[in-house]
Amino acid sequence: MLKLNSWLVPMYESTFIQPKDVPKVNIKKKGLSEHFYSAKGPVCINWSSVSTNTMRPVSSSVEGDKLVTTYAFFVRPKKYRTRTTVGETAKMPKALALITQADYLYALSFKGNEQAHLQLIAEPDKLIAAPNGVLYYDSRPINHARMAQYYTNDGICDVDIPLLMALYSVIWKSLEKKAHELAIKGRKEDILSHCVKMYLPDFLTLISGKRPSLSEANIERALEKIDQFSKIVGIIEENGYKYTYPLMSWLGHSEKENIIYFSSPYINMVIMQVLQASVKRDKNGNPMINKAKQPILLPTHSYLIKPELSTARNKRAAELVCAIVALIERAGHLGPTKPPHICAETLVERCPRLAQTLKNTATTSDKNKVLRRAFEGAWKLLPTCTNLKDYYPGIKLPSVIPTMATLDTLVLEFPHKGKNKTVEPAKC
Repeated sequence: MLKLNSWLVPMYESTFIQPKDVPKVNIKKKGLSEHFYSAKGPVCINWSSVSTNTMRPVSSSVEGDKLVTTYAFFVRPKKYRTRTTVGETAKMPKALALITQADYLYALSFKGNEQAHLQLIAEPDKLIAAPNGVLYYDSRPINHARMAQYYTNDGICDVDIPLLMALYSVIWKSLEKKAHELAIKGRKEDILSHCVKMYLPDFLTLISGKRPSLSEANIERALEKIDQFSKIVGIIEENGYKYTYPLMSWLGHSEKENIIYFSSPYINMVIMQVLQASVKRDKNGNPMINKAKQPILLPTHSYLIKPELSTARNKRAAELVCAIVALIERAGHLGPTKPPHICAETLVERCPRLAQTLKNTATTSDKNKVLRRAFEGAWKLLPTCTNLKDYYPGIKLPSVIPTMATLDTLVLEFPHKGKNKTVEPAKC
């Protein structure tokens, strides 16, 4: 393979003077278009960069005491699969987008919520998602009332919610430019088919937290991680009816372009409904418009969690971190005598993975171990995987560990001096 002046050259004619200790040879243009060859006149290259199995001798002659052999050899142009060659792709989030809109706080959890939540299905192999977002179970379209008998909580502890939050953030970032349009004119039939095109190295970095090699094993491992979400559904209430959507649809991997495609009809719908619920309205219910003639949107997300949290090994601790950040962001500054606070039992209830683990653990001693590992991990992750201290000066993070004996009485407080308005607002 040869690269010359940033141009890939498919064919050259070379004159190679033996013996082989001559380090360089002259290469002359032979019937090549300017598209592949931009240098003027003969150029010198290192002969070792040319593969001998692509060469063939053309002619030989004796010049003095040296044998001069002319070779023709081919260099196949290689299409480098760089970010610039694959067109526009979804960008890596600078922070995780955490929903703070009241009705959709638990949209990415298994905590039963009237507006939106996730649900595991028994016998998920019977679940099929059509490209238009329609779900089929046992070859029949899903009806929420009929599907209720197949709902289960088995497997909640195995679902990687922090990773799902990272994928949510990618989808949210890909739709952010359309936020005002979706808030007013968004339609289900348009949003359901929204697909994310992502550069494979970025996707692997998002999944693993580092830049791994593009080996088949790493790619397969990443695809398995996203496949865990393909057998989960999302339930959304719309106009008094409950509708079921695929959580994640894996659409494909283009090895040629080094990109992947995936879609989440459920997340697409959640984002549209969160935006529509955030439109600021006047007393008559009409949308309020800003100077740019766009609807005024109330805050819908928090961006204080760093992307590294999605790859934290202690998933229950990461779940606690998300619940705590949402609590602090929604509470705001209530004054020095009313800091953001929550009962430890309520906090655990907001973390379905942790709650389900406690439920599945037999003895009190083992349950206390689960609580210790989760809360110790959360107190370590809060300062390192969030920007709370930058945006909430003087915030004091607790270090107390609840037990089963104190779970329903222990109140966790997060006092601070108010939000720092001099810091630039965080962005996804």
